[in-house]
Amino acid sequence: MSENSAAQSPPPPPPAINAASTKKTWIAHDPETMKKIGTYTGKTARTAALKAASRFANVDETIPIVLRETNTKIQRHFDGTKVSLNPPKIVSVGDRKIVYKTKAAVKEVKGRQALLQ
Repeated sequence: MSENSAAQSPPPPPPAINAASTKKTWIAHDPETMKKIGTYTGKTARTAALKAASRFANVDETIPIVLRETNTKIQRHFDGTKVSLNPPKIVSVGDRKIVYKTKAAVKEVKGRQALLQ
């Protein structure tokens, strides 16, 4: 056996199959009635808030977004809006072109929890 082969470390193990996901599920609530209006998944609450803003906000309109993590009482509050892109973003996928005219934006609002409860 040569010296080089003895010094080499064994190959790393293959990645785990069906590893636990780090995504969380967030439920969007109407800020006035706290009625469920949607369910979103993401690694962070901000990711879910961006999805909610993309769906519910109009261009240049700010809306309050209340998210609650499933199976907990953790609530996160955001202000969401859609911003017009000028010029629009064009993405090519294969032979198709996708034009993005708006982009969602959110900002977390601290201290709003006490106002709504």
